[in-house]
Amino acid sequence: NISLSPLYSGAITGTPARPVSAGFIKGERLVVGLIEQGLRLDEGQLDLAFDAERVRLETLSFRSPQRMPPPDNRLEPPLGSGSLTGTGEFSLRSGKGHFDLDLARIATLQQPGQWLLVSGKTSVESAWDSLDIRAKLRSDAGFVGMSRSSAPSLSEDVKVRGREKPPQRVRINADVNFDFGENFILKAYGVDAWLEGLLRIRLAQGATPQTSGSIRTREGFFNAYGQKLEIERGAVNFHGPVSNPGLNILARRRGLEVEAGVEVTGTAQRPRVRLISE
Repeated sequence: NISLSPLYSGAITGTPARPVSAGFIKGERLVVGLIEQGLRLDEGQLDLAFDAERVRLETLSFRSPQRMPPPDNRLEPPLGSGSLTGTGEFSLRSGKGHFDLDLARIATLQQPGQWLLVSGKTSVESAWDSLDIRAKLRSDAGFVGMSRSSAPSLSEDVKVRGREKPPQRVRINADVNFDFGENFILKAYGVDAWLEGLLRIRLAQGATPQTSGSIRTREGFFNAYGQKLEIERGAVNFHGPVSNPGLNILARRRGLEVEAGVEVTGTAQRPRVRLISE
């Protein structure tokens, strides 16, 4: 959902056989919204200049308001609206260009079960048929929560007519580093814990996304077998496909004569669960 109020001005010089154009486009009150994610960027400003050879993005700015409070009152997000700014240029002949984006407290997710503020820097190298994206992002505050059972969904072998994805004509490669920061909560599948860690996600056209890094729990509990177990060691280690990280989790009931608990090792696709007691 994009709305804008543009202003265009230009001039054409040269000869009828070889005309040369130049001008600028200004935009005010720009709005970009992704309704399903709860993302809304407003009060946008755009200054775009062009000539016969290049297009220059001289100014791009948006405001990012927090449209809902965090779902967990333990989170303490920074106050005030976030912002996004950008500059760059590209060649009209080859499409080659470079763009830089600065993000400060962008409310990328604003839902009861997913809530995230992100800051960082992103650079984009462009051509007419490709985009190469590099980003270093950090969570200012985040929350992921879900029930034990997910919503019903169609099987992977079910095809809905009219929903087929069109072929992708632009090749997209991405290298994203994400820092969970110190203000991120996971509350799902019996786990209630703070998360921290670093992930690197690499996406190459036609290849399976690759992820490296580690997510760790901090000050967390695991509700299992009718007991509230304290998480002593909680780590999810990624090295390869994002869907199959390694698990190294130990949660124990403390303060009793017999301290029982559960240990989970292996991988997400082949976990090994073992009950322990001391």
